Amino acid sequence: MRQRGMAESALLVCSFLAACGGGDPAGPGPQPSSSPSPAFPAGFVHVLASGQVTNYRIDRPTGRLDPVSSQEFGQSPVMSGEPRGRYVYLGNLAQSPRGTITTLAPNVTNGALSIRSEVQIFPYATTGGWNYLIAGPDRILGLWSWPWGHHVYSTLISQPVDANGVVSEKVRETDVYDGCARATVADWRGNLFYSECDGMVTSYSLEPDFALKPVSELRVCGPSAAPFRAWLTPLVGARGVFLADAAADQQHTVCTYEGLGLDPRADLGIAAPGRAAIAFDPADTSMPAQIAMSVARNERGETVSELRLYSVGPGAQLRLQDSRSPGSWPVAFHPVGRLLFAERWESDAQNPYNYRYQLVVYAFEPEGRLTEIQRIDQPGRPQVAVTFPASN
Repeated sequence: MRQRGMAESALLVCSFLAACGGGDPAGPGPQPSSSPSPAFPAGFVHVLASGQVTNYRIDRPTGRLDPVSSQEFGQSPVMSGEPRGRYVYLGNLAQSPRGTITTLAPNVTNGALSIRSEVQIFPYATTGGWNYLIAGPDRILGLWSWPWGHHVYSTLISQPVDANGVVSEKVRETDVYDGCARATVADWRGNLFYSECDGMVTSYSLEPDFALKPVSELRVCGPSAAPFRAWLTPLVGARGVFLADAAADQQHTVCTYEGLGLDPRADLGIAAPGRAAIAFDPADTSMPAQIAMSVARNERGETVSELRLYSVGPGAQLRLQDSRSPGSWPVAFHPVGRLLFAERWESDAQNPYNYRYQLVVYAFEPEGRLTEIQRIDQPGRPQVAVTFPASN
């Protein structure tokens, strides 16, 4: 009998990959062109670690990050970047320990973040905190939790955001069960949202009135002809296709689904124990989405981590473009592509409980391979948002 495995809280991300066939997708795609690459996109990378935000400017000729300013926000707030690269959102600034969401806009010269607006979502919840924020083009999704005895109560919020990045005081709230909704992903182009509770995944449609409408729920993995029960943890979603980590018989695999009905499509036969996956979904839908995912494979009895880059073409066909080992956890794409940002850590040889964290910068081409550009030491585990000011 298959046993369900307890899923850990996931690092939240939005967008996705998928495949229609079983097994690991086809091998690496074509080599990058030998013609000179154009300049990298402009913009700023904002890295939150241990309460401090360091703002980096992207050097367009090289893609490297140059630090230009830093700011203290305290109390380890959560950060999310708006997908078009205009604003950064923070939950729970130090001066306001209640349920707040703050909109920040970058200075076009040095990337420093200044407050554009701030709204209290839970003015009386003084003991709680944000588990995450997920910023979309017209709304913010977030999970606010607070302890009560031996239980943790949570509220999932869907908050309107106007064209200027100002968060509305109007909020749509959904109470969730103890420990639920900690692993969620959003597919903004598909107006879809996926959430987990006790190993069951529920799909929601993102309604025009900002409500979350539950549509389907599922606890099976594999092709529709031979599905098996599993403990599912959402990984990533885009273009109406959804990817989940599936735990069964103390083993992990990655499964794909399609549509609001969560129709099972494939067991990919790859493990993603870090549950870290993100996607770059171009506005031009004739172009393939780019997906980065942290996976693990067995090599001569040893577990080897990899960072893999996939492309998703028409019909949700998945193609492996490149992989890099040792792996790192992808955390953000640049809003216009070409750059991928990931986190890497390793334990101290003298004290295995101490970790050294790094931000890793990769270049990628639509049909090329990953190229590591830079590693930057961080004081703690980084959260990353990327802005692309129009005047920059």
